[in-house]
Amino acid sequence: MHPRDDLDQAPEKDGELIHSLGGIVWEADAATLRFRFVSARAEAILGYPVQQWLDEADFWIRHLHPDDVDRCVSLCREATREQRDHTFDYRMLASDGRIVWLCDSVVIVKDGADGVRLRGVMLDITDRKQADEHVLQARKLDAIGQLAGGIAHEFNNVLTVITGYTETLLASVDPATPQASDALEILRAAERAAMITQQLLAFSRKRVVAPELIDVGELVSETSAVIERLIGRQIELRVNIAAGAAPVTADRGEIEQVLMNLAANARDAMPLGGTLAIATECTMVSESRAEQLYPLTAGRYVLLSMTDSGAGMPADVRARAFEPFFTTKGIGKGTGIGLSTVYGIVKRSGGFVFIDSEPGRGTRFDIYLPLIDGPAADGRVDRGGAAKELASPATILLVEDYGRVRELTEKVLVREGHRVLSADSGPQALRLLRDHADRIDLVLTDVVMAPMTGPELVERLEALRPGVPVLYMSGYTGDRLGAHGVVEAGVGFIEKPFTPASLVKKVNEILAGAKEDRRASEQP
Repeated sequence: MHPRDDLDQAPEKDGELIHSLGGIVWEADAATLRFRFVSARAEAILGYPVQQWLDEADFWIRHLHPDDVDRCVSLCREATREQRDHTFDYRMLASDGRIVWLCDSVVIVKDGADGVRLRGVMLDITDRKQADEHVLQARKLDAIGQLAGGIAHEFNNVLTVITGYTETLLASVDPATPQASDALEILRAAERAAMITQQLLAFSRKRVVAPELIDVGELVSETSAVIERLIGRQIELRVNIAAGAAPVTADRGEIEQVLMNLAANARDAMPLGGTLAIATECTMVSESRAEQLYPLTAGRYVLLSMTDSGAGMPADVRARAFEPFFTTKGIGKGTGIGLSTVYGIVKRSGGFVFIDSEPGRGTRFDIYLPLIDGPAADGRVDRGGAAKELASPATILLVEDYGRVRELTEKVLVREGHRVLSADSGPQALRLLRDHADRIDLVLTDVVMAPMTGPELVERLEALRPGVPVLYMSGYTGDRLGAHGVVEAGVGFIEKPFTPASLVKKVNEILAGAKEDRRASEQP
C-alpha cells in the first residue's frame, strides 16, 4: 500500500495515523531530495524540529553521517533513475550529537507525466545495530582469543625455561657480582613478559582462574591505597561503597586487574589531574532494563562503576575501545590490551561492561557482575597446613612434551631428592606406569599435549594406579580442567611460567596433603 498522494493535505484521521507511527513518514522531491512532508516522529527520533527538515533544502544530506553520504546519495539517485523502490540502512547525526541508525524504505511515486516524488518511512534501528555490533565484537575476540591461547601456551613454556635457569644461576653466584646483576635483569624481563602473556589470556578468557566468593566492595576498599599510588597525587580518588555485602564468584586477582587497568586508563586520560570516582552497589536489572543493557539478562547484579573527569572518547574511539591492540597512545606508550583484558575478565565472570563517554565529559565504565545470594564454591585446593610439612623423597612420573621444560623440571626435582621418571607423551607415560605402578607417588603432567591430553592420561592412569595424586601444570588449559578454563575444586594445579622454588613448594604441598589423607583414612 503506497502513501496517499497528498500527505500534507491528509484528512484528520489519516494524519493522526501517520503521526502516531513509530517511524518517520516523509515525502521529498526526487530531483533535489528536499523534504516536502515529515511526520512529527522526526523530532522525537533525531531532535530537530519538523520545520527545520522542511526549511533546509539539503537537510537530509547535511545530517547524514559523513561516511555514509556518498553511498546513500548515489544509491538514491540510481534507484530514482530506474524508478525502483528501495530499502537501505544508514546513519544520521541527531541534534545532540548521537549517531542514529535508520532503515529507510522508499517508494517512487509518479507526479504527473514526467515528475517523480519519493515517499518513505524511516525506522530507528540503533538498538538492533548495537546488538549486531556486540555479536561481531564477541566473534572477533573469540577468534583472536584462540590465537592468543596457542601463542601463550608456547610462550609460557619458553618463559618457564628462562625463569627456571635464571633462578638456578642466581642461586649459584655471588649476589655482589656483575653476573648476578645481569641474571636479575633477565629474570625481571621474563617476569614482565609473563605479565603480558597473562593479559593476553585474560582478555581472551583463556587464562586459568580459581574463582572464589569475594565481596566487591571490600576488594575495592582494600585496593584503593594501591590505586591512589597508581594514579598519582594530581588525581583525586573518591570511593563510595554501598552498605551491605556485594558478593560475586570471581578470581580475586582478575578483579584486581580490572581495577588497575581501568585506573591506569583513567590516569592517562587526565594528564593534568582530575577526579576518579569508584562506586559499588547491588542492583536489580528488570526485563525492560535488560533490553537496554543487551546482552545482560534480567536479575540481580553488583554494579562496579569507575568514572573519570578526563578528556572523554569520541564515538569512533568508544566503538573500538575493547578491540585488542587498539590504542590512541603513541608508539611505545600503550599495549592496546588493557581494556581488552577488562572485557575478557568481566565476560569470564559472567558479567558485562559498558562505556559511557563523550568528548569533554569524561568516561564512565559500568561493570555488572552476577550477585551471589549464597556461599560459592572455592575453586582452589587448600592445603595450607599440609604445605608446611616437607615431603619425603618420592617417585614422580613427569609427563611434559616440551623437552626443555621437562629437562628443567627433572633437574629441580632430582636436586630435591626425588626420583623422576620422565615421559614426553601420554602413551610413553602409560608404558612407564605399567612397569612402576606400585612405586609412583605423584603424577606431574602438562595439560595440553598430543596425542593425549593430561586429563585423558590421568583417566587412563586411574585404572592402573587408583588414587595416585596428580599435579597438573600449564600456561593455558582451554576447557580441559573445567568449564571455561576454571580449575575445579580438589584439582592440583601450578601455572606456567613457574619458578623452581614455586614448583618444589607445590610438589611438597601435594605430597604432604596425600600423606595426610592416608593418615586420616587409616584411623579407626
